[in-house]
Amino acid sequence: MLGRTSWRAVVPAFLVLLCAEPVWAWEGRIARSRDVHPIVLDRTGAVFAALDVQPHPPHGGGTAAALVKLDRGGSVRWRRRFRAHGRERLDFIADLETTPDDDVLAAGSLNDDGLSTFFVARVAGRDGAVRWRGNVHGEQRQHGDAAAALALGPDGNLVVAGGVEGASSPPNHFALDFAVVKLSADSGEERWRFVLDGSAEDFDEATAVAVDATGDVVAVGTLTEGLPTQLLNMQVDTVIKIAGSDGHLLWRHDIEAAPYPHSVVLDGTGDVFIPLGAFDAAGGHFAVMKLAGATGEPLWTASIGSSTHQSGEAFKVALVPPGGVAAVGVTADPIDTPALTAVLLDAGTGAERWHQFIQGNDGYGYGDGLAVLPDGDVVVGGQLRNRRSCYDLSFARLSVMSGEVRELRSLDGTTTVPACDADCVIDRICTTPPRSGLDRDSLSALTVDAKGRIVVAGVVSDGYYGRQRGFMAAISSKRS
Repeated sequence: MLGRTSWRAVVPAFLVLLCAEPVWAWEGRIARSRDVHPIVLDRTGAVFAALDVQPHPPHGGGTAAALVKLDRGGSVRWRRRFRAHGRERLDFIADLETTPDDDVLAAGSLNDDGLSTFFVARVAGRDGAVRWRGNVHGEQRQHGDAAAALALGPDGNLVVAGGVEGASSPPNHFALDFAVVKLSADSGEERWRFVLDGSAEDFDEATAVAVDATGDVVAVGTLTEGLPTQLLNMQVDTVIKIAGSDGHLLWRHDIEAAPYPHSVVLDGTGDVFIPLGAFDAAGGHFAVMKLAGATGEPLWTASIGSSTHQSGEAFKVALVPPGGVAAVGVTADPIDTPALTAVLLDAGTGAERWHQFIQGNDGYGYGDGLAVLPDGDVVVGGQLRNRRSCYDLSFARLSVMSGEVRELRSLDGTTTVPACDADCVIDRICTTPPRSGLDRDSLSALTVDAKGRIVVAGVVSDGYYGRQRGFMAAISSKRS
């Protein structure tokens, strides 16, 4: 059971909102896990979840990766560990997707004798058996490759985005190239690959991918531009569209002065929506950009940034019928007090319909989870800081019509450690947590099923020292 569950938080005008207790379908810790993300649901409402677990045997720290299936009632049906060769472990699953027959596709990186790999696998939903598993290799194998995101196309095959080692490695550089690869969902056989190398021949990576109704592929990521021998090169976001038939480039659009894009969403016409942190002379702003699917031409950019909220970044976007697009992220005021920020925009024009800022009652909020309920209401999640319970795994249901906070939940583990943050030295580099531990609970993943149940996953701090444990819950909202 949870240690404490809080239903209080600060919203605009510092209104304290009290909500009725939710109806828990199920909740609990996931054995031998330190975090849970990403998650995805099959047609029955069963949950596939990627786990960050302690390597066994432990060898100099690191992380190991596992995949678990929980049925609709929250019972574990099976668990599958993924690993490659060698004692050193630095493994993770970056993305999951279900197939029409309720298998699950996984992509990420496994450490193989000291080298990271761009790995993809298909796992049987019924019993966890691995149907196939493969690696995508770059032109060199000096440091490693990694997959970051995947998507299924209308032809049933999958497209995976990430980074692979390029042909050239400047001295003292880690040369990774932006890569998108199409694979057969039945066998894992490679159909085609598209690789893009920034002019600096340095760190380039695709971070998100989507497939339109015709099978063409849109990927976003980051390129490093400049001269290979320069230390101060420029990183730019790039958005590309690739032909689904053979992987040739259809268009490319670069966005300067923006951090890593975290997601991409396509509407029914193929137009592209990406969340950003747009920068100008006044600072950084939480922003969403729309590009024309046919040409890559920017159609609009909408941002939240003013004298009140001067910095921020959007992390996720989602379409909200009819004709809306929602985004979640974080904004901060001039004294650097962050708030979980949600906005609903008109998808056609970028005009704002509403926005919402949410903080815990100790003045902090951060958002990176986003989903849309069947009735259109928007669910956002992240982390809030509350008095007495420190950082809590939190999520809120917002009215699609007005952005009003209809329900707000903050979940806290069992630890009673009074410390919220580690001490930091003068140069702002944080030291290790104090021996007494920290109370830091956080949301790592959020989704909803067809019946309106909200499924959340993340980390809770338990015990006297605040031991971090993977946590999942399904909540039936009383408004569903």
